[in-house]
Amino acid sequence: MEKRKFKHFSFEDLVKIEFLLQNNKSIRFIAKQLNVSPSTVSREIKRNLNEYGIYEANLAIRKRQKRYYHRYYFKFVELGKYEEFSRIFALKYDKKVHGVKATYFYIAENFPNIERPSLKTVFNWIKTNKWVILGTIDSENITKKTEKELEMACKD
Repeated sequence: MEKRKFKHFSFEDLVKIEFLLQNNKSIRFIAKQLNVSPSTVSREIKRNLNEYGIYEANLAIRKRQKRYYHRYYFKFVELGKYEEFSRIFALKYDKKVHGVKATYFYIAENFPNIERPSLKTVFNWIKTNKWVILGTIDSENITKKTEKELEMACKD
């Protein structure tokens, strides 16, 4: 397997991008200076503009770190302000009749005053297998495979 040929921009590269953009240099010129693809520079600029549409190296570093640590926000720690939501969800949820989305919107419609997480957060909680509703485990398929293997062994 071939090694990947790309790497993250260093802080010095980000400062060069900022300086060259301030001097009205083109993306192609900046890419040649950094020896990378123009699309890489374009993507870096697009992702890390400030609210005024200006690229800043310090802000780019902060945004990169924020995106990196953002993935840990979905770890399930405790319910806190969503205990009431979890209780109602556990009572109403039935996989065969009332799925996750339907249950979520039922709670949103009938209990508008309780705190509720986003729908994506609910799905992430289910994936952790630590919430009131557990993620699906393919135990039925595993059981069927085991039964078939036992039948095959008995025939021999």
